[in-house]
Amino acid sequence: MFRLLLLVAVVQLACARVFIVDNKKKVAGLRHGSLTKPFETIEACIKKLKNPGDECQIREGRYHEEIKIENLKGTKEMPYVIRGYKDERPLLDGTVVLKNVTKWKQNGNIWSAKIDSTIWQLFFGKTMMTNARWPNAKWSDKTIFDGKRWPTLAEGSRSGLIINKGRSLADTGIDMTGALAILNIGSFETFVAKVENHRAGKNQFNFKDTFGDYHFSHDRSRYFLEDKLELLDAEEEWFFNKTDKMLYMYPPQGQKPYDVELRGKVQSYIFTFSNCEFITLKNMDFFATAVKAVTPTPRSRTSDLVFDSLKFEFHTYSKRMLQDISLINWMDIDGIYRVGRPETWGKFTFYNNVFRGSDGLALSYWGRNVTLSNNLFEYNDWCAANMVKGGGGLATVKSFSIYDVFERNTFRYNGASVAIRPGKYPTVRLNDISKQCWGVIQNDGAGVQLTRKPQNYSRLEYNWVHDQPKYGLRFDGEPPKIGENGTMSRNVVWKCNGLMAKGDYHTVTQNTVFDKRNDKDDDKQGAGCMLCVLKYVRTNPGVINEHTIVTGNIADVANGGKIPKGKGKVYPLQGLIIEGNRMNMDVKRELMDPDNHDFRPRPASKTAQINAGAYEYSRDSKTYWIPGRQVEKASSPVPVDRSQTVITENRDALMWLNALDCYQHNVFFGTIKGTMRLIDSTENDDNVAYLPYRLTKGRSYRWRVDAVCNGSEVKGDTWTFKAI
Repeated sequence: MFRLLLLVAVVQLACARVFIVDNKKKVAGLRHGSLTKPFETIEACIKKLKNPGDECQIREGRYHEEIKIENLKGTKEMPYVIRGYKDERPLLDGTVVLKNVTKWKQNGNIWSAKIDSTIWQLFFGKTMMTNARWPNAKWSDKTIFDGKRWPTLAEGSRSGLIINKGRSLADTGIDMTGALAILNIGSFETFVAKVENHRAGKNQFNFKDTFGDYHFSHDRSRYFLEDKLELLDAEEEWFFNKTDKMLYMYPPQGQKPYDVELRGKVQSYIFTFSNCEFITLKNMDFFATAVKAVTPTPRSRTSDLVFDSLKFEFHTYSKRMLQDISLINWMDIDGIYRVGRPETWGKFTFYNNVFRGSDGLALSYWGRNVTLSNNLFEYNDWCAANMVKGGGGLATVKSFSIYDVFERNTFRYNGASVAIRPGKYPTVRLNDISKQCWGVIQNDGAGVQLTRKPQNYSRLEYNWVHDQPKYGLRFDGEPPKIGENGTMSRNVVWKCNGLMAKGDYHTVTQNTVFDKRNDKDDDKQGAGCMLCVLKYVRTNPGVINEHTIVTGNIADVANGGKIPKGKGKVYPLQGLIIEGNRMNMDVKRELMDPDNHDFRPRPASKTAQINAGAYEYSRDSKTYWIPGRQVEKASSPVPVDRSQTVITENRDALMWLNALDCYQHNVFFGTIKGTMRLIDSTENDDNVAYLPYRLTKGRSYRWRVDAVCNGSEVKGDTWTFKAI
């Protein structure tokens, strides 16, 4: 039997073919997919994929296509592959070059012309233009993420009525009727509605509330208006009238529309997979377009799609410019037919990808055993308008899956209130999450937030969550429906709102949490706590965390939540077993150099003596765990690059995050003015090099880590610091 299977595998391998796509190469005669006669389109190549193991390899160039792939099924050993040719990265583009049907006209700073396409996103050269809006904000300087540019609501506002706080709306002198309102009126839920019944000089307007059940609170709500020609008054704004196809724009820096290439988004998805299995997408760039997968019938199955080393930029965008207020067509990979059994659900892998610049979720998926590993998510979702009905909110990445694994991902500068909302039974490990909802365009939220059901047998471990106005890690819920059996272990949470555990039967152990950054954005339950293991949820009489285990943590402020009407008094930390913790003290004094990401305990500290916190101290350890995405060269230096505050007496070593798939790292060190010399060569997972001599206060140093990968050396960046 084994010989027969081996023979079948050999035959399949022999039958696998590689086809080439090159839309720049001119060919005489029939194209059949060879290097000399490549296919002109990706779709033509995909139609030739017949045997498992067949590949489409795409030469560099810009490809604008819309392809539906149905019933294509590879095998685990022989997947179909659609990839860039060798080291080339083709650009899969959802935009077209705009052609003006009429001549450009200038009226002051505004240019206009009729164009030949219906578009809902505009690029002026490399600059993404912003829908005409009030108050003004731009993508180029990232003010588009700033919640301070969203007006707030006055008392008297209610469902269907917005009363602007202050006179700013009235002072515009614009009749806003017909504009679209982006309404953060549901805490962590943001909706879109058309402005009704407004007049110039008035400070309020109506909208049709079709959003169902959500929590409205005027004093924690905000909004902005867009998609009306009268709002076009600032550089990098644009407006499009879909009826007559007139395009209006305010070009950046006094440029003219015919000075650069204008491109407009005209599609949502370049690939739509249906009833497909074992297909790999690799080494390609996606611009203003995304990928969708569906499982349309009970007997169909979409599974084992692998997304490997792809770059998605501006891959999703709303159609609000076309007066369409339905949900954004974001990237959604669906391996579930709604009545299917969990064992039939699809499995997907997202490895080493970049997701940047989405309007809406960066990614959502439905399946089982989905893995997200070594991805970067940054500058996504500046409106967070991802709901048409109240229902719990979404996130930068939203899972409707079971047994997720999130490992070694980096999230930074994303707009929504939550970075990761896992599905049931997740593992969230070695992720670096920072600046989530940094502009505060929504309330509530956390770096990682688990609602009731996903808490069961969840593991949140070895993560850094920091420098943001939201909670770091959060188990949520309220009696009588609470989550249970979750674990938060060996996480470092700082410069945010802390670690929040509601529910029961949880394990909260060996975490390091310090430096509360409230920013008036927590839920006012923890009385300044960073380690918040609550006894009650506000005034709800149901006791929680009666059986929770809280051990080995260090926290500058830890408690069980506010006592209602207790005049600032708090409950003690709640739990069945509470021991071995270091609490309510200056955490920074216990650690080596936390401002420079060295969270090891000082050898003589009480923390080291009782073995508390996320790290241990060893004088000869060669490993120091650093979370986040690994890249082609060494990164994430400890101490941090350009630091002016490295503590001399505590700096005994240099640490870094190893380069991806590299087995040796050579460490060079010296003074700023001197020569850098090799001080260590580490192998495998080792990432600690001990200094050859004691630092001198007031002196500046530099260092570099070169990685050895596949026999070649990748030179690292030069990092600097000053000892104090």
